[in-house]
Amino acid sequence: MKLNKSNKSEKLIVFDIKRFAIHDGPGIRTTVFLQGCPLRCGWCHNPEGISIGKGPKSKKIELNELFEEIIKDKPFYEISKGGVSFSGGEPMLQFKPLTKLLRMCKKSKVNTAVETCGHCNWEAFEKIIPFVDLFFYDLKHIDNKIHKKGTGSSNKIILDNLKKLDKRGCNIVIRIPLISGFNDDKKTFSDIGKFLSELKNIRFIEVLPFNVFAESKYSKLGKKIDEKFTKILSQQKINELTEPLRKEIRK
Repeated sequence: MKLNKSNKSEKLIVFDIKRFAIHDGPGIRTTVFLQGCPLRCGWCHNPEGISIGKGPKSKKIELNELFEEIIKDKPFYEISKGGVSFSGGEPMLQFKPLTKLLRMCKKSKVNTAVETCGHCNWEAFEKIIPFVDLFFYDLKHIDNKIHKKGTGSSNKIILDNLKKLDKRGCNIVIRIPLISGFNDDKKTFSDIGKFLSELKNIRFIEVLPFNVFAESKYSKLGKKIDEKFTKILSQQKINELTEPLRKEIRK
């Protein structure tokens, strides 16, 4: 693909690039972690990517340079049906340059995925939808008061955007972080199941327990994570908590 000279002035703020990733979408992927997030989740597994604008590991990278890094592994994408994923932080905070980079990837027939908390203006989603093959959408809680207490923000725009993406026919994978002291109860998962059962384009649902490796990141940043969020739940307990979710989805 011929690179666009105008993209030299366009940059994304990136705090990490992980090649040969296998947990951020189908196949072998390159995951680009974009700086900044509108939420303040007490259990965030990428705390270095929260600050908007600049973080301890972030740097501004021109779109052409990022595209060249992504396209390096295209042979592996083709063999494994993989591609590129954009994570964070929250990618949608930088949706304008991100849209241009996604367009470049699609022109080169690279599968694209965006991981999002959904907290942004709907107009931002409208811009990127044509260039995204798969959305990974975080759904942390249905109860607005509890959501706001745990993340610092209302979930109204998050739920509204998810409904709109579903109506647009987008491919969506739901990711539910299972966090002790926040959403580790059967009612929460039953409520999530009832909400999701009304949607038509959910490909599957992932329940993600707390990432123990996140604790070391907080130490390096001179921060301390609330211990109530770090409790490790047994697989039996996880199965018990998520059964109401499965029950509602099966109806």
